[in-house]
Amino acid sequence: HRYLNGISHHHHPSVADCCNSLGLVTHDKGMHEQSLIWFHKALDIYKQLQNQTLMADTISNIALVYFGKEDYQQAIVAYNEALAICIKEFGIDHEKVAKCYDGIGAVNGKVNRYSEALAFKKMALAIREKHLPADHPDLGQSNTCIGTTYMSLGDFESAMWHYNKSIQIYEKSIPSDHPRFAMTFKQMGNTYENMGDLKKAKYYCKKAAAIYHRLFRSNNVDAMDIEERIKRVSK
Repeated sequence: HRYLNGISHHHHPSVADCCNSLGLVTHDKGMHEQSLIWFHKALDIYKQLQNQTLMADTISNIALVYFGKEDYQQAIVAYNEALAICIKEFGIDHEKVAKCYDGIGAVNGKVNRYSEALAFKKMALAIREKHLPADHPDLGQSNTCIGTTYMSLGDFESAMWHYNKSIQIYEKSIPSDHPRFAMTFKQMGNTYENMGDLKKAKYYCKKAAAIYHRLFRSNNVDAMDIEERIKRVSK
């Protein structure tokens, strides 16, 4: 705040960058309304500066805040606005476009439009596969997200295929105790639970738990959540 008050030219890029940073900090703290105020201040300046790239990034951040607020209608509006800018500026095969597709897919998943969610997540993966090495961890994360959507659609076989694809990628690219392994193992456990195979569900949940407990304290949200899942599938 003191830094911002000391700058007389409020359309300076550094002012916008500070506003954007404050938006990120308040977002991380769950202060959604304050975060939106900062992001919109940053966006106003970027518009004055006609910086399309930073406009798109900031609008995507605004979408994330609305997503956190569970205001999915506003989130989808913001993601679509960011998407339009990114396609115009970078073309249809850019990582920023893939990121927008991921966001739109996530919103659709939250409102139970799983087929639409799957389509957008697959488009995001297709872009990344064109530009990233075959063993890049972001491809693993995309496959896990797609697997989760297949699980929601009840297509457990396809879900497991994508989870296993994620694991194969992670084994080549990240440490064995990385949180992304834990997330995929947890989703595999969820899928087996939905299939009624509680033995396998427990097995994969325990694999996830071993990683979470190695990385985090016992009061960590993910660590506590996985323990609850293990209790549930152990009954």
